[in-house]
Amino acid sequence: MTDLSASPYRREELEAALARAIGLLPCKKREAPDREEESILVQHARDLGVDWAHKIVELYMTETPHVAEGLNLALSKGDLVGISDIAHRIRGGANHVGAQTITAYAEAPERAADEGDWERTRQSVTTLLATLDGELKKLADQANRELDGTTAHMPFD
Repeated sequence: MTDLSASPYRREELEAALARAIGLLPCKKREAPDREEESILVQHARDLGVDWAHKIVELYMTETPHVAEGLNLALSKGDLVGISDIAHRIRGGANHVGAQTITAYAEAPERAADEGDWERTRQSVTTLLATLDGELKKLADQANRELDGTTAHMPFD
């Protein structure tokens, strides 16, 4: 081995790089993209690819009406625990796809059921079920608007 390097370097830069590598100096911070400004759908597109982001929305949109049937059944049985669980599931999924209105509408029956307030639970479940179809259509429009202009690629490409 020779004492010559293939490219010139400055001793101070090399010492600093070695010190950072072994933890004697803090690493240089890289600027991360401001995710606060990105919607959750754009984040999914960037992380998973546009096709997968669309599939997540599609899955939520096709499964939520079936889940809502369970909510209606739990309401007819007066099952506050079931209502809370199902509303929580709808709320969590809505939050994951950026459907903030559905998130808010689903939070109300979950809280009311957890507090044992039957009348407020009944009213908030009724409101959620009455608005769900329209909000799912808005979600589809939102997904198309936000994802169609996205140029994210599959992370495995």
